[in-house]
Amino acid sequence: MSGKTILITGGSGFLGALTARHILRQTPGQKILLTDIVGHPRTRPLAGKAAFVSADLSDPRACLDLLPPDISALYHFASLVSGGAERDFVMGDVARISRLFCSAAVPGLDPPL
Repeated sequence: MSGKTILITGGSGFLGALTARHILRQTPGQKILLTDIVGHPRTRPLAGKAAFVSADLSDPRACLDLLPPDISALYHFASLVSGGAERDFVMGDVARISRLFCSAAVPGLDPPL
């Protein structure tokens, strides 16, 4: 699997960074793309081993631009955890992230807006 890229959303979070470290221990050299809206010091040990892209997954264009052409797996750990996110969970997480999954599943498909 090391020839293909694994995308991990929420890559700066505890679960995203832990998953990346685990994959790299199991498969050294595996291509990993971490994404999050902001970086975090917990990803520093992954520097040089995994790429990081800052992206807001609520932006449909960011979802399309983010997907590597050679994606082999997508681990989704991103979520909104502040402000009014709890009041609007469907629009905050489920509906927006479905764009990313649609884009990953069907290359060339414009995700629903």
